[in-house]
Amino acid sequence: NINRKDFKRFKKDGFVHYSDLGALGNGISDDVTYIRATHLLANHYGLEVRADSDALYIIGSKKGSAIISTNTDFGNATFIIDDTNVEDYGSSIFEVKSKKNEIKIDHIKSLKKGQKKINFQMNQKGLITVKDSTVRRYIRYGLNQNNGSDQTDIFLVDKNGVIDENTPVLWDFNEISEMTCLLIDDKKLKINGGKFITIANQVEEENHPYYSRNILINRSNVEVNNLKHYVKGEGKHGAPYQGFISVKDASDVQIRNCLMTGHKTYQKIGNAGKIVSRGSYDLLVTRSINVLFDNCRQTNDINDETFWGIFGSNYSKNLVFDNCSLSRFDAHMGVYNATIRNSNLGYMGVKLIGFGQF
Repeated sequence: NINRKDFKRFKKDGFVHYSDLGALGNGISDDVTYIRATHLLANHYGLEVRADSDALYIIGSKKGSAIISTNTDFGNATFIIDDTNVEDYGSSIFEVKSKKNEIKIDHIKSLKKGQKKINFQMNQKGLITVKDSTVRRYIRYGLNQNNGSDQTDIFLVDKNGVIDENTPVLWDFNEISEMTCLLIDDKKLKINGGKFITIANQVEEENHPYYSRNILINRSNVEVNNLKHYVKGEGKHGAPYQGFISVKDASDVQIRNCLMTGHKTYQKIGNAGKIVSRGSYDLLVTRSINVLFDNCRQTNDINDETFWGIFGSNYSKNLVFDNCSLSRFDAHMGVYNATIRNSNLGYMGVKLIGFGQF
């Protein structure tokens, strides 16, 4: 509930602070409910969100995410994310989300490799994802073997269904099991600043699923700038992480001037019955196109082998590292076109599988 006087002020200023909705930022109280409420209000009325200067926000164990659909300035505020006892390890702390709904495409039954156009029209550019569950790709052998994943591809189309030549269809899809379109927002959404400190989980179960207590970017045309992420409290055991900045089902995303942290490497018994290391990421890109990492660094030594390589990606196109110093560039399940320039890569180097030009 907001009184009319405050509401008029928010509308006049064009922004709202977390403290306006009740967040104390005192480093003691759990502020997550008020942070979520602030974004809920801002999204509904098209207001920017600003963290309070020098605030120390506690992000506790409560299930759910704060949905970001408007420009957000975390400023010099600090966010403590306590992962030692959470209700839902799979919920993102923040989810950057479009107000546009996903569109299911049911009338297209097949696609051909290199196809130039699809029979689909809309009022703006879109990101298409397509799957064929009858075909398996990227089957892994060795100690961490698996039976692969459904054949998956992503590409951009204009409003008339013409496929962007820089994001071609890579496979024949004789039986489409799922096809969707996410419309691309014309206006760039900007996220700036913020210091985030993760108090690492202490899970003892070696096969525990990945933690996703992160910032999930699930919207196209987004820029993240000057964000810092630290990890504290890693012990002898713990579950791995799925990227503190995680870009998923998005296009045209820029991560600039950010400081990230590599996660400690833990081990488990792999599918071949022998000990393997579990990947744990601070940067992750999944089913996304045109993603740039510009002037990004990490807090720990990029050649320290006790930390897992910081970056991973799956099913993505046109990835760029520019002026970065990071421990790894990895394209697990395919990349189409990748560029690394003016950068230093650490002990895990470059691991690639895919198509196009590197």
